[in-house]
Amino acid sequence: MGFRLNWISGDLSDDTVSRDGCSSLPAVISLQTYRNSDLSYPEPMPIETTHERVVFSPLPFSSASEENVEATGGATACMELTAAVVDEKCRAYPEVQALSTVEEEHVDLLPETFASGDYGWRDAEWVVQWYGRRFLGEIPNADRRAIEDAYDENDYEDVHDAISAAVEADTATEMMSSLTVLAGVDVPIASAFCQFIDPEHYVVVDSRQWATLRELGELDDQYPEPVTVEAYEDYLDTYRAVAERCDCSLWDLYRALWVIAAEE
Repeated sequence: MGFRLNWISGDLSDDTVSRDGCSSLPAVISLQTYRNSDLSYPEPMPIETTHERVVFSPLPFSSASEENVEATGGATACMELTAAVVDEKCRAYPEVQALSTVEEEHVDLLPETFASGDYGWRDAEWVVQWYGRRFLGEIPNADRRAIEDAYDENDYEDVHDAISAAVEADTATEMMSSLTVLAGVDVPIASAFCQFIDPEHYVVVDSRQWATLRELGELDDQYPEPVTVEAYEDYLDTYRAVAERCDCSLWDLYRALWVIAAEE
């Protein structure tokens, strides 16, 4: 029997954000308190619009830009990623990411849900919402909504077909080819779908993760604009190699890098 998940979660609520735009979310959030909500963001994030889709410009990754971090030589410049470091940072993740509990639930539930094909519109929409809303307080509400609204122009049947094709795909290129046909889905957002379809083999790409890996000496190039499928494949190869070296999952490495960036 297929497992039906009729929207396992939703947006963040305005009630969880103070008047100055700072998150007041608790460290542990259940799926119930996470439903039917919204977030406002105080800092600007320019976006570009093309004829049919909205495209992310690089997302901020803490208070410093990639150039500023390189210029000041942050703490990560002398840090080496090891199994012990990843474990330590993972344990600190709930302290810096208020959505950690709901993320963990989705990492556990969505792969089976997407594989079964038995899910609703909002289950897939949650992935697009998560991509921007995990940057608590760093993306303007209007810009984030523009991206989500572009995705909302898709028909449910088209979304279902794209995800089904991605589930059956054997490579990142095939998954990207299936997902990026959707309105509002560029390579970074498609990578978020890949992560929640198959978290054992895929991970999301964003400027924060990329810049942290680069500062740690794992990547040479700056975050590309826009992110191409080829760039994502190179990033993914690096991510997998680092995770294997550190004897950890891609998801654990993601959380560790998020904490390292937050500490800058």
